[in-house]
Amino acid sequence: IKGVYETLINKYHKIIQDKLIGHLFKNAKKRYLDFLKEYPGLINIIPHYHVANYLGISTTQLSRIRKTIAEE
Repeated sequence: IKGVYETLINKYHKIIQDKLIGHLFKNAKKRYLDFLKEYPGLINIIPHYHVANYLGISTTQLSRIRKTIAEE
């Protein structure tokens, strides 16, 4: 049982570490695109200010990113 817990802890540690590194080194647009891949459809369910908060950006910046993606 100890091995199972260690495996789970290592797995979730890696997930958290990857998210933190991604947040620090990716620009806002890339973080948004990654969010869309990781949580497809969620952008249509939750308020955009929650998404912006999760991404560490303002709602205005999120709106601009969404507009540039729609225009591409």
